[in-house]
Amino acid sequence: MTVVVLWFMAAEPEVIEQGFAERSAMRQRHDCQSARLLADRVDPDRFLVLLEFPSRAAADAYVTESSFVHGGKNLAAMSDRVIGYYDDLESWPRAAT
Repeated sequence: MTVVVLWFMAAEPEVIEQGFAERSAMRQRHDCQSARLLADRVDPDRFLVLLEFPSRAAADAYVTESSFVHGGKNLAAMSDRVIGYYDDLESWPRAAT
């Protein structure tokens, strides 16, 4: 499994929320197993996105299509973007308390 973590700021949260909703079919096409868009309670312009894919290849394919093919105004609306890939999380069998 590969988890993709995105953190960014967006001056127009509704653009990000709409883009996330519109990419549901795309996530399914790339075998996304879980997708969450979280907004900071203190600063609603800060977002965290968590995506789970069965492989790094599936994650790469989704991020490439999402960002470079369909990014458009969503990508332009983001600032301070950080993206991380975390592979082989199966070796972390338990949740920390």
